[in-house]
Amino acid sequence: MALHVRRMSKSDYKSAGISASRSVVRQWITPALIAIWHVFAGVAAFPDFNLAELAWVFLVPWAIWASQGPSLRRFLFAAWLSETIRWFLLLFWLRHVTTVGTLVIAAVLSGFSLGWFALLHLSIPKLSRSGPGLRIAGYVGLAGFWVLIEWIRAQPWALPWAPLAMSQWQRPALLGFTSVTGAWGLSFLIVTVNVVLGVQFSTWLTRSTVRPIPRHLPDTPMALLSIAGIAALSLPGGHTKDEPTLVKVVLVQPHQPAVREWTVPFMYESVERHFAEASRAANLDGDWMAWPEGALPWPLSGPNAIDHEVSEWVASTLRRPLLAGNRGYIGTSMVNAVYLFHGDGTKDPSIYAKRILVPFGEYIPFRKALKWVETIVPMGDGFVPGRDPTVFAVNHGERVVPVSPLICYEDCFPSLARESAKAGAHVFFVATYNVWYGEEHGAYQHAAHSVLRAAENRRPVFRCGSAGWSGWVDHNGVIREVLTDDRGSIYFRGSGTIQVEIPSDPRLTFYTRFGDWFVVLSGLLFTAWSFILYRKRSESIR
Repeated sequence: MALHVRRMSKSDYKSAGISASRSVVRQWITPALIAIWHVFAGVAAFPDFNLAELAWVFLVPWAIWASQGPSLRRFLFAAWLSETIRWFLLLFWLRHVTTVGTLVIAAVLSGFSLGWFALLHLSIPKLSRSGPGLRIAGYVGLAGFWVLIEWIRAQPWALPWAPLAMSQWQRPALLGFTSVTGAWGLSFLIVTVNVVLGVQFSTWLTRSTVRPIPRHLPDTPMALLSIAGIAALSLPGGHTKDEPTLVKVVLVQPHQPAVREWTVPFMYESVERHFAEASRAANLDGDWMAWPEGALPWPLSGPNAIDHEVSEWVASTLRRPLLAGNRGYIGTSMVNAVYLFHGDGTKDPSIYAKRILVPFGEYIPFRKALKWVETIVPMGDGFVPGRDPTVFAVNHGERVVPVSPLICYEDCFPSLARESAKAGAHVFFVATYNVWYGEEHGAYQHAAHSVLRAAENRRPVFRCGSAGWSGWVDHNGVIREVLTDDRGSIYFRGSGTIQVEIPSDPRLTFYTRFGDWFVVLSGLLFTAWSFILYRKRSESIR
C-alpha cells in the first residue's frame, strides 16, 4: 500500500505558529496580565494610595476573560492567587505582628471571593448573548452575591476589613446614600459598574458573533446614569436644623513603644511618659480630653487599678471631662474598656466594654483545637466581651452630650455603630491602639471605616489613636480635621485640639432604623439569578 505524505507549506507552518502563539497568550499571558492589573488596581484604590476611581474598573478584565471561555479551574486559580497577593499587600502592615499569619489571613480572605468569581465565569457567556432584561438580572445578581460575601465577612468570627465601599472614603458625594443602604449599597454599585463595563467590552471584542446591544438600552450610559442619580440623592441630612454643639476635644497620642511583655520598671516609665504628655495637653484650649485604647499599663477598675490617681490628676490638672481607653475589670472579668472621668475627678459608674474582641489578640477561639496557632501568631488571651453599647452623658457647659465609644476595629462592624446610634448616641468616639502596625497604611485604612460609620448613621466620629490617625469626621462622612506633626505625618507623639460639630438632635437614618435590609435584597437578587442560570443550563442540556 502506498503512503502519500504531504509536505507542509509555509502557510501551514505560519498557521501552526499563530495557533501556538494564541494558545500561549490565552493560557499564560492573559491571566498574568489580568492578575497584575487586579493586584495593582485592587490595592491602589484603597488607602493610603486613594486612587478610588480604579475600584470601578478593577474587575472588568475578569469579565472580559470569562467571555473567552477559559477553563473554570484556571480561572479560579488565577483569581485566588490574585486575591491572595492583593490582600497580602493591603494587609502588609500586619507583618509587624506576624508575617506568616498575614499570609494565612490573605489566603483565607481570598477564599471568600472564589464563589463570586465562579459565578462570574458562569454568567458572562450568558450575559454577552442575552437581551437587556436578562443582562440586568445578571448584573444585580452578581453585585448581590458580592454584597452577601462582604456581609459574611462582617460577622464577629470573620474579618470585615476593607469592603469595596471603603475605597470611596474620600468621595463624600457617593457616601450619602449609605444612610439608606449601608455601605453595602456602595459596594453593590461598584460591582455593578464593573460587570456592566466588562460585558460591554467583551461584546465589542466579539461583535461578529454576539448579538449587538439594543440601542434603546445601552449598558454603559445606564451605569453612568445610575451613578449620577445616586450621587444626586446623596444629600446632606439626618439631623435637625438646630445649631450643632461645638466641642473642642484635646486628643493625646502617647505613641508608647510596642512591647510583648511589660516589665514593672517599663510600666512605671510608661505611666510617667503618658502623664507628662497629658499634662502638656491639658494646657491646650479644649472642652474634653480623649486618650486612646490601652493608654496605661495598669487597669482603671478592679485589682491593682490606678483610677484613683487618674481621678486626682483630672481634678487637679485637667478639670475637664476625660474619655480614657484602658483595660479594667467588671467583677472578675477583664475587659478592654473606655472610662469617663468627669471634670471634678469623679469616675462615671458606667463602663464601656469592647463588644467584639480581636481573635488571637484578645481571646483564643476554639482554644484547645487551635493551640498550634501560637507557633505562627503571637496570641493574647483573657479578655471577656461586653454585651451592650454604652452612651456616656458628657457635660459641655449647660448641655449634656451623649457619646458612645467604639474600641479598635469595632468601627469595622456596621452593626455596632447602629446599635450605639439607636441607644441614643449623638457622636461616636473611637479609641484605638495601633502602635503594633508600623507607620504605613494600616491607620489610614482603619480610619476609612470610621468614615463609613459616620455616613451610614449621620453621626460624627472623633478618633484618638495611640500613634495616629487622630481627628474627626462629620455626619456626612467628610474628614474635617486630622492631627499631624511638622512633617505632615499622622504618626507622632504629641497632642492637638479638634473642634467637633455634634448635631443637637440627630434623627435615626433609614439604615440605622432598619439595618441590613439591603443585604436581604442582595441575597434575593443573587438567588433569583442563580435560579435563572440553573434553568438556562437545564434548557441547554435538553
